[in-house]
Amino acid sequence: AIPAAANTAEQPPPQTQIVGGTVAPAGTYGWTAALIRRGASRTGGFACGAVVLSRSWVLTAGHCVLDYDNRYPDATYGRYVGPSYYDVLTGTQSLTGSSGQRLQVAAVYPHPSYNPTTNDYDIALLRLARPTPATTIAVIGSSPSELALDDAGSTAIVSGWGTPFSGGSVSPWLRYVRVPIESNAT
Repeated sequence: AIPAAANTAEQPPPQTQIVGGTVAPAGTYGWTAALIRRGASRTGGFACGAVVLSRSWVLTAGHCVLDYDNRYPDATYGRYVGPSYYDVLTGTQSLTGSSGQRLQVAAVYPHPSYNPTTNDYDIALLRLARPTPATTIAVIGSSPSELALDDAGSTAIVSGWGTPFSGGSVSPWLRYVRVPIESNAT
């Protein structure tokens, strides 16, 4: 939570990382996926969270597909990892065990305007090599009843395998937390 300040000029910046949350109840947030480094264990190779948009597409953060180790130094992928770098784990609430589907990535599409310095346009699409049976997320549409769902002050639910406390290790169990939606006006 952001502490209240005496006046608006002293307001601290909004938090940019989510820590904590609660272990998700069985059968919830089925659209949450995980990026796992190819050839690594599910827990040891966990890199980032993702969301299943359709049976063949997942959305993740652009910074998750940056080629930090320079493993793909060619013009095909530029500064990004190739499809063989990650598998996508879908249909599970646990990084341990064998539940869910571990699917290969066929293509990586970072946003063309992604800026790693500012994190503007920090998104990337991954096309799966074969379809997942996992639940897909319902995308907010433009009907009058849906327009207010992403208004500042509304509450959103975020799910993933983040850290249960600051500086902690990644949780092997899917977690969720409610967060307020902030305005982009500031």
